[in-house]
Formats: sequence, C-alpha cells, structure tokens
Amino acid sequence: MSTDSSLQGGDLFLQIREPDNLWKDYNDAAYRVMCKYGDGHKQVLLTEVGFTDCGDERREEVQAGYTKKILEIAASLPYVRTIYNFRLLEETGMLKKEGIDKNQIGGLPEVYFGFFEEPDRECRPRKKAFVLQKAAGGQEDLTEAGKRVSRQMKGVIK
Repeated sequence: MSTDSSLQGGDLFLQIREPDNLWKDYNDAAYRVMCKYGDGHKQVLLTEVGFTDCGDERREEVQAGYTKKILEIAASLPYVRTIYNFRLLEETGMLKKEGIDKNQIGGLPEVYFGFFEEPDRECRPRKKAFVLQKAAGGQEDLTEAGKRVSRQMKGVIK
C-alpha cells in the first residue's frame, strides 16, 4: 500500500493510505514476471491482505472502505484466484506478548486486523465483515452466525 512518507517512525500499519493503483501495479508487475518465466497460466492467491484500526471506531469505518476498495481492485485482476485476508478474529492476546515495545509482532496494531471480535465477545462482526459479506453475496445474519460460532468455540453447541 501507499504510505505517508512524510511521517517518520511510528507504525507503518497505521500510515497506510487508501488502496490505489500502486497496489494494483505491484501485483501486475509480479504477474508480468510470472508471465516472463512461463507461469502466466497460473492463478494467484493474494495473502495477508488487511487493515488494522487499533480499535478506533472512526478508523474502523475508513478501513472498512479500504477493504471494499481492495476487494474491488482484486476482483478486476484476471489472474487473481482468491484473496486471503489477514485474520478472521481479533487477537487481544497480542497485547500480552513480550517485545512489543521493540516493534516485535504484537501490540495494539496487531490486534485489530480481524473481521470478527473474539469468542468471549460472541464473535461480533466488525464493519469490514459486512463489506466482505456484501462482496461475496452472503445473506446470513452475521451477528447470529458469530454467536453460533462463539458457542461452538467454547464447546457449547446448541
């Protein structure tokens, strides 16, 4: 993604600008290399795509829009077979990980990539979950689905 190069230091996860042609161009460039070496017939899986909002509701709304845009861009790339978003669930355990003060994996930015909250919060859908559902043509009530999954994850199947 494009980042704000005027900002020094800080967490790059939080300095991402809206997905644009730069993201598309990077993927197209990688695909051109595949074509050059005879792999142009293969489809591509885009992995670890996503945005963190650090639990900030305003940022969550903006990044739900980013999710929509990146899904639209990916859908326009004929070589993309699927896109795997980074994290289905929030991961609050990352807040307890040692080394987060030294920019190790963990900390607040790492927690909020998920499309759903954790099971102890009934796997409530976050705004980007609704974006993904709409893009995929889903119809199920995500709140009820989250509750059901949460019960299953706790070993209580109803």
